[in-house]
Amino acid sequence: MAVWACVALAPSVVRGQGGLGAAGGPGPDWGGAPAVPAGVSLEELVDRLGSAVYAQRESAMAQLRNRWGLRVAEIAQAMERPGLSAEQLVRLEQIAFEVYMRTPRGAMGVQFQNFNAQLNVDPEELRIVQVSDGFPAKNVLQPDDVILGIDGHEVQRRSLEGALRPRVISRDPGEVIQVTVRRSGERVTLPVELGSWETFDRNRALASGPLSDQDLAQGWQVRREGLPQAGVQLPVGELDSELASRSPGRQISRELAAGGFGKALGVDAGGEPSSKAGERTGMEGQLRWGQGRAAVVVRGQIDIRDQFWRNRGQPRNFIRDLEDPGLTDPASAKGVLMRLKNQLSELVAERRDVWQNLNNSVLAGGATTEASKRLLSRLDEEIMSLRTELAVVDARLRQIIEAEGDKR
Repeated sequence: MAVWACVALAPSVVRGQGGLGAAGGPGPDWGGAPAVPAGVSLEELVDRLGSAVYAQRESAMAQLRNRWGLRVAEIAQAMERPGLSAEQLVRLEQIAFEVYMRTPRGAMGVQFQNFNAQLNVDPEELRIVQVSDGFPAKNVLQPDDVILGIDGHEVQRRSLEGALRPRVISRDPGEVIQVTVRRSGERVTLPVELGSWETFDRNRALASGPLSDQDLAQGWQVRREGLPQAGVQLPVGELDSELASRSPGRQISRELAAGGFGKALGVDAGGEPSSKAGERTGMEGQLRWGQGRAAVVVRGQIDIRDQFWRNRGQPRNFIRDLEDPGLTDPASAKGVLMRLKNQLSELVAERRDVWQNLNNSVLAGGATTEASKRLLSRLDEEIMSLRTELAVVDARLRQIIEAEGDKR
């Protein structure tokens, strides 16, 4: 008996009645986002992600979501462009993830020999017994080739699920991977163009099972490691209220001041702020509200990344596009909190719309994919988290307003 190592199609994040086709085919409904105007290039949309106007950045994001035929490889190439801001990189990575989840995944279409002690088959070897017709690998790989590595990473049979599969499904159909094999006693590395699951005999593919959530997560982790990361390590030192540029481009971090902005918001001077790089770049401090604690992340031009942050009992409050350099009194803090309240309200409404559109698309498609279920669940969690943050901010705002009334 043989094991088919062809990779399955990643479940769509959103699937309409007609489903998702290959590049250039019909795409999902992303909640009425504007269609991409004719002639607008990917490079132009990337530029707009760096606009000083928030609405233009959001519009470019929506147009990228609606850009049929966009591939992860194209986005990865766009992210290599010099001079991109942290926010541009973060937004592009989010689009790359969505594209990864809704498009076909790469596949080699090779069949491995099963381990059999009676036949003296090495349990660690990934020995090919057949390559499926219709795959480019048919012209490169041969029966009895033993796969040793993918793109310089060694793989073994016991790591088939943990190494080989994620490295294959992380790629788009049509991408070329470097496959190292042992052939007739010689170690050779061969370029292999990946095919698509849609061209594979689905019945045979079922022998190795469909892609699981873990498969997709591992595949995305492999892909993400190859993408340029937003953010650099920020030094943690004396806190002040100055606006400091900490990295090339437009990446800006604002430091909390225990005696200024932080004090106005109720920063616990005993809580040591720390810097974050990569996924969340900014300074973090502990805020005190009643018996609970909440963390606040103050950002400059770095936008909120669509991550699903949920900290048990410690909701995280995000402040975007904060430009006032010195907030040292409750009146200034009131203005910031009002802006934050409005932004959180907008985010809650936006996520509810996305949830409703996704749910409608799932119902229209007649079936709920595991990826859709997963995303709906994450959206539920994010909406709940945002509502909690909104309640915390609203409570703090009421405290300031009540204090102002008492002074009168």
